[in-house]
Amino acid sequence: VLVVPASAISALGTIVLRVWYNDEDFTLMVCLQSLAGAVVIMAAAIIFEPLSSFRVTFLSVGALLYLAIFGSVLAFTGYYWLLKRMKVITLSLLAFITPVIAVGLEYLLLSEYFLLSPRPGRCLYCAELFWLLKSNLFCLS
Repeated sequence: VLVVPASAISALGTIVLRVWYNDEDFTLMVCLQSLAGAVVIMAAAIIFEPLSSFRVTFLSVGALLYLAIFGSVLAFTGYYWLLKRMKVITLSLLAFITPVIAVGLEYLLLSEYFLLSPRPGRCLYCAELFWLLKSNLFCLS
């Protein structure tokens, strides 16, 4: 139900960044967004999660660092870097490409089976990717 409004808000944010903040330092934007997100998530965790289950382990610290570095800092820095160099419509195609890459990596690295019957969406993603590659939407601006 919330997929369409979430997509619209994401598109609006991308357009606002491109139009009004294109000359700003994207590294600072990533840091401020990550800090704001961390504060909100930490507050939600304190309110809704029992503090008795809080444990700091090597695995939890490693997972947090991995997600912070690769899932946030590098991902958003790369996104903003691309936003300055590509058309917004082209960059929005990441939503179509990411699942295809994830399925391919799942198949190659984790030896998962590529079955079409339980996941018919994979066929749709492959068809979309083929259409996108065939069109000229991947041109740098």
